[in-house]
Amino acid sequence: MAIDFRTRDFLHPLLLLSLHRRMERNQWASRQERQDYQWGRLASVLRHAANHVPYYRRLFARRGLQPQQLIRARDLSALPLLRKNTLRGRPEALHSRRLSLWPPVRQKTSGSSGEPIDLLMDARANAQEFVYYLRYWGWGGFRLGDSFAQLTTAFFLRPGADIRAPWVWQAHLRRLLINTSQLAPRQVRSMARAMVRHRPSFLKGLPSELYHLGLLLRETGASFPRPRAIFTGGELLSPAIHAALGEIYGCPVLDSYGHMERTVAISHCPAGSYHVHDDYGMLELLHPRPGPDPDTRVARAVGTSLYNRAMPLLRYDTGDDILLYRHPAPCPCGRTFPVVKGILGRSEDIVVTPGGRYLPALFVLPRFTPGVRFLQLLQESPTYLRVLVVPGMAWGEQARENLEAMTRSLVGPHMGIHLELISMEQRIKDPSGKVRTVISRLPPEYLKTPRLPGIAGAGDSGRCS
Repeated sequence: MAIDFRTRDFLHPLLLLSLHRRMERNQWASRQERQDYQWGRLASVLRHAANHVPYYRRLFARRGLQPQQLIRARDLSALPLLRKNTLRGRPEALHSRRLSLWPPVRQKTSGSSGEPIDLLMDARANAQEFVYYLRYWGWGGFRLGDSFAQLTTAFFLRPGADIRAPWVWQAHLRRLLINTSQLAPRQVRSMARAMVRHRPSFLKGLPSELYHLGLLLRETGASFPRPRAIFTGGELLSPAIHAALGEIYGCPVLDSYGHMERTVAISHCPAGSYHVHDDYGMLELLHPRPGPDPDTRVARAVGTSLYNRAMPLLRYDTGDDILLYRHPAPCPCGRTFPVVKGILGRSEDIVVTPGGRYLPALFVLPRFTPGVRFLQLLQESPTYLRVLVVPGMAWGEQARENLEAMTRSLVGPHMGIHLELISMEQRIKDPSGKVRTVISRLPPEYLKTPRLPGIAGAGDSGRCS
C-alpha cells in the first residue's frame, strides 16, 4: 500500500479531527465498546448498500434479507463471499447510485496479484485511511510534520517523472521518494547523500526494497542517518529479513498488512505484536485449520468495509491467510485490539538486471499499461526476462509497444525481453496454487536474499529498542 495522499482528497478537517480522536480512543477501549462502534458502522454501511448499490440491492432481494437482520458479525454469513473476479468483472454494479453525495476518488490496486482492480473511495474512506496511518505510524513515534523516506517505483513511472532519477524531495510533504528501480551501487551514494541532506526520521517500503537498499548502503560504505523506525508492508516479512533490517538500520521494524480495497488492516505495535484494527474494517477468519506448529492455526482473511459508501465491499475474500494463536494472550503494550501471530501473504521475487540493479516492485507495471489483464515476469537468466501477458479488451499493438517501452525503461538496455501472450489457464502457479507476478529462478547468490522459510510473526528477532 503506497502512501500517496493528495491534499484535495483530504480537505475535510472536521471529519479528520473527529475520526482521529475516536480511533485514538478505540485502541484502549474495552472489547464491548469497540464491538458497539464496529456494529454501528456496519449497520450504516449495510443500509446504504442494500438501498443504493445495485449489486447488493439485487442480492438482498434475491435472498429475502433486510439490513437490520445482519446486526452482528456472525449474521454476515447470510451473504456470499465477494470474490476478486466479481470485483474485476462487474465494478460498476458495486458503485453507489448516490455518488453525488460523496464524490469519490478513483483508485487502483497495486497489481501485486497480476491484475489491478479499479476502486472508488469517498471522503470518509480517505479520512479513515489517513487516520489509520497516523495511528499505526504513531506507534513508531511518527507525528505530523516529521520527515520520512518512501521507497517506490510507481511514482517514477508517472507522466512527467524521470525514471532515471534516483530520488525526489517533496518539501511540502517532507517526503523523500527513493526510486527503487535505480537500486545499484552507482546510484545508492546519491540516495545516501539525499538521506543525509533531508534526514528522514522514518523509512517506509516493501521489505525487499528496504533490504536491498540496506545491503547496497553497507557494501558501498555510504553513510546515512539512522531512522527512528521502519514501516514495512505490501509483501511477506520473513524472520530473516526482519532480523536483517533491524541489524542494518539499527531501529525498530513495524510491519503492516492491508490492501487498497480497505477492508482489513493489521500492524505491529512497539511490543512486536500484530494487532487487528477492528475499527478500520470487520475481519472474518474463515476455514480455520492446523498451523505449522501445535500452538497455531491458519484461517482465510475476509474483510468488510466500515466506512466507504461509494463502493462498499461486504465479505470480501482477500485471498490471504492469517496465522492465529490457539490461545492468544493480551499484548504487553496494553492495546486491546485482537492479536494474531502473523501474515501468510504473497512473497514476490526480484528481477536483477545485468547492470546489478535490484527491481523488487515490477508488479506495478499493469497499472501503467492499459490493455494488460494479467502480467507475470519470469527471470531464468541474468540477462533475459520473459514477460507473460494475458491480454485484455484494450490489448493491441499500441498496448504492446507501451508495455515493452515501460519494461525497457526499468530493466535497462542490456536485458533481453521476450513478450509472450498467454491465457489465464497458462499462468505459472506455485506448488501451493498461488500465482505470483514476479518469479525468479536465478541462483540465490544473484538475489543476495536470506532465503529462509518462515512467516512474519510476532516475537521474531530483529527489533531494536
